[in-house]
Amino acid sequence: TMHHIIVDGWCMNTLIDQFFAYYNGLKDGINKLDYEKDIEEELEKDAEFCSYIYWLRTQDKEKAREYWKQVLLDYENVCDIPAIMEPENTIEQVHRSSVRVDKLITAKMKKCADDNSSTINTIVEVICGLLLQKWNGTNDVVFGKVVSGRNADIAGIENMVGLLINTIPARVKTESEMTIRELIVNQQKQGAE
Repeated sequence: TMHHIIVDGWCMNTLIDQFFAYYNGLKDGINKLDYEKDIEEELEKDAEFCSYIYWLRTQDKEKAREYWKQVLLDYENVCDIPAIMEPENTIEQVHRSSVRVDKLITAKMKKCADDNSSTINTIVEVICGLLLQKWNGTNDVVFGKVVSGRNADIAGIENMVGLLINTIPARVKTESEMTIRELIVNQQKQGAE
């Protein structure tokens, strides 16, 4: 395991695939020096993480600041999920829980996404937003959304190893006459921006 401060989850397949390719090659008699030469050639053609850092530094920070200022304009709520009761004392530090969404519901979500030129992720984001609105007694919530930084225009970014994720605010705001379709379209647009 490794912490996200080192690499994001996308990198794991790249690292594991490369590790086993080298491991099996060495086991099959490929010379370590040949691999060192291959690695040097890969480094010359593939983007390194520092390319992503350079790309980040060249982005228009004022434009980004203005964009987020507009997204969060007039937001004054606190989106919270308060505890219903005091938790019991336990030595357990982390508890895992999982939910399986059955194929029929998944198919309906996919159709809803397709019908609205959207993604299943956006549908789930809307559902979370509506639940948080209901829980908080408001029509406007903001919550954190983890996004990939792999949309940067850098050759070879899909194979880059490093921390390329970020958490950004997702705002779900409904108006009294708004349809679900309008909400989905708005969220998809916000996600694309």
